[in-house]
Amino acid sequence: MALLSMALFGSRARGDDGAGSDVDILLITQEAKPRMVSTNRMSFSFYPASWLLDKATKGDLFVLHLVREGKVIYDERGDFASMSKAFRLRKSYGENVEQASSLGRFLVRYGVRFEDTVALNKRIAWCVRTILIARAAEAGNAIFSAKALAAFAGSNSVEELIKNKDSLEIDNSRVRDFAGFLDRWGESNASDAWQPHRYLEHFRATGNELALRTYFVGIESANAEYF
Repeated sequence: MALLSMALFGSRARGDDGAGSDVDILLITQEAKPRMVSTNRMSFSFYPASWLLDKATKGDLFVLHLVREGKVIYDERGDFASMSKAFRLRKSYGENVEQASSLGRFLVRYGVRFEDTVALNKRIAWCVRTILIARAAEAGNAIFSAKALAAFAGSNSVEELIKNKDSLEIDNSRVRDFAGFLDRWGESNASDAWQPHRYLEHFRATGNELALRTYFVGIESANAEYF
């Protein structure tokens, strides 16, 4: 594996990290496809240079994350610099908002019965962050920290929903806050009243891979009457 570039990103790069924060490292390579390796709070993201460059020209939110907050450690060939130069914000991030909102509606309706409560809380935090990062990007802003996203949304509950991602408990008041957040910031054709199979059809139709993985984890871990 040829290492072309290395950068620190995430909360450790922003400086809003805590004692339990992961160390997120980007490794730009010539491998065929992206992959991740995580161990002991270290997260290594391996991405092909060509993949990142293509995503940069399309305004991908993950690449926005990298180019606006990444701290370059090594970039001898200039691949990180090329990615940064190629990045263009999109006018609309509606697809990102829709996918996070649809998953959110599913979690509000059925997530309280998940046995893996940490997975549920992580998904809720992901939905909140994705929707607000997308909304901020549509306004021409690059915002990522929980505190800054809460300020953008004008809501203290946003910061709590994001910071609750590692909680072992399902807090019903947080779920209600999340439902209210989706009403205010979300945008989706999904309904809280849908039966599970209808969500599954929607996730497949919209190519919502994270929602599909969440759905099947829920099926496997829930009681039989749940689905």
